[in-house]
Amino acid sequence: MYFSEGSRPLGVAIALGAGPVRFEPRWLMSMMTMLLIAWGVLTVALILLLIYRSTLTLHEDDQLFLDDASANLRMEQEELQLRMKRVTPYVRVLGAASGLLILFIAGMAVWQQMNKVY
Repeated sequence: MYFSEGSRPLGVAIALGAGPVRFEPRWLMSMMTMLLIAWGVLTVALILLLIYRSTLTLHEDDQLFLDDASANLRMEQEELQLRMKRVTPYVRVLGAASGLLILFIAGMAVWQQMNKVY
């Protein structure tokens, strides 16, 4: 590989005496592919949070605990509600981000197809 004076690669190599060869990236990732990967990661995180929230609601009771004998049960229910309140903003943000990103990807795909030259 040829190097410049500053020891930076110039992007040219000699391939078995065949002359200079330009380096090409091993893989090219289009903007659409990167956006789809980002959408997939967001959606998987959203699904995992929804599963976690649904497991929390399985343990939730529809009872009102008034006496002191069931104070322990009341505390458990309050802790469950606190956890659900902590998870809810993340579910909303991830849901909105996932929805907006897939709409942007769809718009971008339509725009690319409309501007395609045949």
